[in-house]
Amino acid sequence: MSQPIELAQLEDGQLVYGTFPEIEQWAEDHDTCVEHYFDHVNPSTVYKQFVYVGNSLHNPYSVSTPYDYDSKKPGNFSQSGVNLDKW
Repeated sequence: MSQPIELAQLEDGQLVYGTFPEIEQWAEDHDTCVEHYFDHVNPSTVYKQFVYVGNSLHNPYSVSTPYDYDSKKPGNFSQSGVNLDKW
């Protein structure tokens, strides 16, 4: 069974998320420590302000973006799901 995703603020102010061991390893590698773990954070806040420190196959808070099936390629979208070709 997979481990739950944790959300944490590090002592140096970074906001990170991943599993408990991934966060602890990240903090150790960057010479800091976890200040506190959050109980709940709005998902849109997580993908805008937090950094994924895990090594899973994909980012669990990534935004789903449309796929253009006619041209057989993904659209040009930012990490937060904004269509960059539109602007």
